[in-house]
Amino acid sequence: ASASGSAVQILGSAGCEPRSRAGRHFRDAKVMEIIEGAQQVAEEHIAEQLMRRHAAAPGAGAPA
Repeated sequence: ASASGSAVQILGSAGCEPRSRAGRHFRDAKVMEIIEGAQQVAEEHIAEQLMRRHAAAPGAGAPA
């Protein structure tokens, strides 16, 4: 989003117009940023649940 953010900033209000290509790229990049963040949160949640299950399983722990 850095390049598109710079383009929007340079273009000023023209970069925010609905038909502006710079504005569209900026919005698309922001959406992808949000989606990637949501995916990371989901992966961390799944990993945490797996770790809890593994730790609670009988015989779990470090091998002797």
